[in-house]
Amino acid sequence: RFQLVLLTKALDFLMLMALAYMPTGKSNLSWLVVVHLLRFGIANSSRPQLRSMLMDYVDKKHRAKWSAVDSFWTVSWSGSAALGGVLIQRFGFQATFMISALTKMAGWLALLALLPLIGKGCGCGRAGAACGELQPA
Repeated sequence: RFQLVLLTKALDFLMLMALAYMPTGKSNLSWLVVVHLLRFGIANSSRPQLRSMLMDYVDKKHRAKWSAVDSFWTVSWSGSAALGGVLIQRFGFQATFMISALTKMAGWLALLALLPLIGKGCGCGRAGAACGELQPA
């Protein structure tokens, strides 16, 4: 599961970089829309997997707390939209897309650092490991 999340997150920031450098104009509008919608779908496809994995690894007595923290991060997009508007006015779309892509890449690198701890799964997916604890793969 985690490897698929890493793949979708990488595709997300790579497609955002591609959008930053795609030529604009009426002749390319169809391609811009297709890439944007594809990126949007891929970017949001890993959200349920990440939430499921979070709940797999968090001890049952702490799940409500971590679910609340996770929900807070989920709605943080509204603040990022306002910041994006300011960046677009100041630097334009291309720079704003690149800033977003680099920010997503930094998050991806942080997730990549978890790969040795998460391994191929949790609990029932790995012999000898119990859910609710992180162990090296």
